[in-house]
Amino acid sequence: MRRPALARLREKKACRVLKNLQTCATLPKGRKLPYGQNNGKKPLSPTNDFAFHKIFAEHKNILMSFLQAVLDLPAEEYEDIEIVDPALQPDYIDDKLCILDVKIYTTKKKIIDVEIQKQHQASIWKRLLYYSAKLIREQVKKGNNYPNINKVITIYITEHILIKENDVYHNHFQLYDKNTKIDYQDSISIHTLELPKIHKPDGTLLYNWMQFINAKEKEQFMEIA
Repeated sequence: MRRPALARLREKKACRVLKNLQTCATLPKGRKLPYGQNNGKKPLSPTNDFAFHKIFAEHKNILMSFLQAVLDLPAEEYEDIEIVDPALQPDYIDDKLCILDVKIYTTKKKIIDVEIQKQHQASIWKRLLYYSAKLIREQVKKGNNYPNINKVITIYITEHILIKENDVYHNHFQLYDKNTKIDYQDSISIHTLELPKIHKPDGTLLYNWMQFINAKEKEQFMEIA
């Protein structure tokens, strides 16, 4: 299956952004970029926090193409997406300050949190639930604002096997009734994307994005571009 022309353009643009980072981007305090940025041995990986932010948090069209590949949202939700401050402010002085990787508002103010994780974390499920709860909490002000709470969607990309019960690279979790299987769709939704599980091409745009994010060698980027 051929990728739509616009989708191919978004992937190529993401490759160009990464290439530009490879040659001219710098990190704070004079630190060098990883993956052989100065000696040309390996390209900068999209799973690097700095590169991921530069690609997806600073290029709205690239981000929109990726979100459309992952989520089943109406087209109008992408007409006016907004990339906002990723900090989750503490409610009390001794609360933990959390910084998301990329935080987005859709047109109808659904909240999307995109996270990339290289290192395995044993408590990742509790962390994702905590982030979701904070994103719901910040929507509630003084007074009865419960009707104004919008859906919170998390996209978690990992370089490790997270769900051992299946070999599917994209899993989708949300609240539902175990007996009737009725979804409680307007609350919390968590999508997991496991890079080690991408094997046989399935002809989807999401598979192509997963290939790009998982790429480590120059030849892999050349194939995508």
